[in-house]
Amino acid sequence: REQVLGGDGIGNSTLARFLSIHVIVLPALTLILLRWLWKDGESEKSLAPHFGVASVVAALVIVVAVLVAAPLGLQGNLSEPYAAARPEWFALPLYEVLKIAPAGVAHLLILFAPPLIGAATVVALPYIEKASGQPARLRKPIQIGLIASFAGFLIFAAIPVIQDMSGKEGWFTKYTPEDIMTAMSARNTALRNSAEPLPADAHNPSRDMEILHQRLLGNYPDPIDDAGRAKWDELAQKGVEVSKKLRLAPDGESQVLARAELRQVCEDCHKLHEKEEVRIDPPALFASQVKSEKSAEPELFFDAEKLRALKPTALPAKLSTTKLMDQMKYRLKDILIESGALTDNRGTSTAPRSREQAMIDLLDQVQLLDKYYEKNAGAYYEEAKWNKWVAKLRTASEALSKATSATEVVKLSAEVGKACESCHDGADEPDEPIEWTFQSLLAGED
Repeated sequence: REQVLGGDGIGNSTLARFLSIHVIVLPALTLILLRWLWKDGESEKSLAPHFGVASVVAALVIVVAVLVAAPLGLQGNLSEPYAAARPEWFALPLYEVLKIAPAGVAHLLILFAPPLIGAATVVALPYIEKASGQPARLRKPIQIGLIASFAGFLIFAAIPVIQDMSGKEGWFTKYTPEDIMTAMSARNTALRNSAEPLPADAHNPSRDMEILHQRLLGNYPDPIDDAGRAKWDELAQKGVEVSKKLRLAPDGESQVLARAELRQVCEDCHKLHEKEEVRIDPPALFASQVKSEKSAEPELFFDAEKLRALKPTALPAKLSTTKLMDQMKYRLKDILIESGALTDNRGTSTAPRSREQAMIDLLDQVQLLDKYYEKNAGAYYEEAKWNKWVAKLRTASEALSKATSATEVVKLSAEVGKACESCHDGADEPDEPIEWTFQSLLAGED
């Protein structure tokens, strides 16, 4: 499996390997087969009768390509999980069977056994016909087998489509304004702090912002009145125009002006509908390039006196590992919201934790992990391995508590996230695959 995928999971190496198969291996095999056909094929026949059909088909393809546009979607990012990814129609049966089957040996059998059995059957069929002496007797079993295979193909291809239709997932996903704005937040961060120059690939997030604003047209939040709908569409259309202006900006100065204009549109929208101040400008990545007068951050991000005075929030006595790690994830999210890296979408039913309380709770929860090895002994065969990971997480969390700025909070939170990911990846026998990543938290998916 690692040889096929180029690692433990699907990623850039997998894409590179399959691309090389498509552009090198398959064309080479095609050339070899064409050579055999040219050498051993039948004598040439006139192609004149086929020109009319070929011309009509080519004309239809061109007309459809012009009239029915298939525009590209958002810029792909292999480092971010994409739950709506689905294979082409001809691979849907394999996709569904792999979803149902347990991971491991079963997946290898599903991937390799059917094609090997099919190839062996095709190779052996002429010999079986000769040995049987009555080839006609094989026709019915072959016909039944082909019909059953085709029926199975259709059934397993239809199942994921029906599931997506009923769950409004995959091809049938309908994104809410909140989903779209979460995606916008990641692109806004990619455009960097207003005091910093734009990245070299600024045209990519700019194009994404243009597409996302187009998706906001006619896609209203609830509740909203007629006047609100009109203003919503006006701001969304303005966002489309300004994003396009940013994408086509001829120089760095024009880019900076267009970025400021785009963020003003976003700020106007939030003020109109959320009635509260929202931080649009992301934290600076390169602190040395940001003017000191623009920074009003304290000497330490967390107030040291408050950290000493606060006590951790009490947790239930018998808490599962999953529940404890969920609490850690929520506290890390609270800290990132306080730093401005994430939009505050916490509910109003309970008062949100302060940054210091969230930090104290996170440190306490990391300490509790020392006592959780026996609950996870089935996934981690060696206690030393578990203790090493807990120590790494504790070190990263303590470093986070000493962050001096919002920018450093994001950087050190990423180290905490990496420590968590190393635990997930290092399990010897996990009860189930853990797909959480720090990037998914930043993207607002957790």
